[in-house]
Amino acid sequence: METTHLDAELGQQRSYDSTDYERQEDFSVPLSTTSDKLSAAHKDSHVRSLIKGITYRTLSTIATVTITYFVLGDVSVAFEIGFVDFFVKLMIYYMHERAWSFVTFL
Repeated sequence: METTHLDAELGQQRSYDSTDYERQEDFSVPLSTTSDKLSAAHKDSHVRSLIKGITYRTLSTIATVTITYFVLGDVSVAFEIGFVDFFVKLMIYYMHERAWSFVTFL
């Protein structure tokens, strides 16, 4: 029987033969890395993506209505533009957010 340095420290003896490479136990550290956790974190649910889109678009629409009012000086036109802007860009944001859930290289 052959004893390795680690086996000796642990008080163990083990015999090695030419077929050990086929039967070796895998004591490697699992490859659960930060990138695995990050890619899992990038998988937002549909509801989360929608809520993120609504909150973002609400803030952005307030900015759009405010800017439109100062440029045109007409509150009703500013709100009409803000209304259309909200829904069009919400859909764009949602599709963009869902597309990013498939990105795995970042």
